[in-house]
Amino acid sequence: MANAGLGYSEITDQYGSVQVRETLTCAHCNRIYPKPGTHDPVGFCHMCFKPVCLACGAKDKCDPFERKLDRLEARSKLRAAVG
Repeated sequence: MANAGLGYSEITDQYGSVQVRETLTCAHCNRIYPKPGTHDPVGFCHMCFKPVCLACGAKDKCDPFERKLDRLEARSKLRAAVG
């Protein structure tokens, strides 16, 4: 099973030098950020057990991005049904 939220970024500067870094995707806001090093601060949600950015980790609230999308879809369906 693949590690959810893990990816890679490849940055090429104007001289052709390439820098590759591992990235993580925040489970709460869907923001992509560089994977922290061993001594960097790390955000982790202890409710959904997924990596989160430091801003979402500081909120002390679990609101996964998928749940937000579900709420938006339900609201859209309700508005369409009401007219």
